[in-house]
Amino acid sequence: MTLYEINEQFSAAMGMYEAGVDEVVDTETGEVRSLADILNELHISREEKIENTVKFIKNLRADSESARAEASNLIERADRFDKKAEQLEAYLLSQLGDCKKLETPLYTVKVRTSKSTCCPTDEEAIQRLPEGFWNIKTTVKVTPDKKAIKAALEKGEKLEGCSIVENKRLSIS
Repeated sequence: MTLYEINEQFSAAMGMYEAGVDEVVDTETGEVRSLADILNELHISREEKIENTVKFIKNLRADSESARAEASNLIERADRFDKKAEQLEAYLLSQLGDCKKLETPLYTVKVRTSKSTCCPTDEEAIQRLPEGFWNIKTTVKVTPDKKAIKAALEKGEKLEGCSIVENKRLSIS
């Protein structure tokens, strides 16, 4: 099998994996086989398999980064649409003047009045309000101090539900 054929089969198998396919039917034998078995049966050196897998991982990371950037761009675009809609609503409100209701064949536009409370926004002005006009909000979140727990466990202390677990992480550069 040539390197081109091996790479072609490897790319096809990785493409199926990316599409969520775990098993395939062998067209020659009718046997259901896992993609992992197919990859292992390819006559590729271990280093070449690793290199091809790393390339695939790098492509997935690049696709992820691209998708996140596009999502960010779409959010910015949606924000611009919202801002433009708010500006047009303010424009309509100013153009309606004293008119409280306008009906067209497609829409009914009504001007509604509401009362809102204006409050100070800076901390000093809020503090000057009488105490009955304050909302005091306190949020407390307790989380474990992993560094302190690790240090204690390494010294031999026993802490219920705590242990040091050795993890493996792949680093690709």
